[in-house]
Amino acid sequence: MANNVKENGKDAMALQITKPARKADLVDESEGPDGKNRTERMANLRVYAFEHFLLAFDIDRVDESNIAELVRKASEYTDSIYRATEAQVQKSGHGYQISVTIGADAGWKVGMPIGTYPAPGMLGMGLGERVDSSNDDPEAKEHTSVPPHIVSETVKIGRNLADMRKTQAGE
Repeated sequence: MANNVKENGKDAMALQITKPARKADLVDESEGPDGKNRTERMANLRVYAFEHFLLAFDIDRVDESNIAELVRKASEYTDSIYRATEAQVQKSGHGYQISVTIGADAGWKVGMPIGTYPAPGMLGMGLGERVDSSNDDPEAKEHTSVPPHIVSETVKIGRNLADMRKTQAGE
């Protein structure tokens, strides 16, 4: 699923991540007495920027050595690495968003469609398919998506690391 990067205050960008955040366990919710979901926890994240791609990790649930391995792999696959920043999953309407100002380092701009790729404790985010085919912005057409093998390999590594953690914890 692709959501467009949106403006989030002066010189800031954000991305709606409600379903992927739930799938990646970046939020903990419970049902309140009124039947509505209540947010119990929103993840503290470390977000790394690569060419057209971001990786966000729940720093309270993903081990530093696992983060380092995934960042190394993503850097090799994209032949790039820029900077990292701290962020937090935030409430946005009835869902969740993440501040992706670091997305500018990855070449993102407000309005660009971004696909999200959840795995336990992490979220990969890369340029998705164009959502608005009537958008004739020539600059947007120049951007290419992250090759699918990079996303799938990174998410696969994240899932393997999650499985290893469960095995080590005896689950």
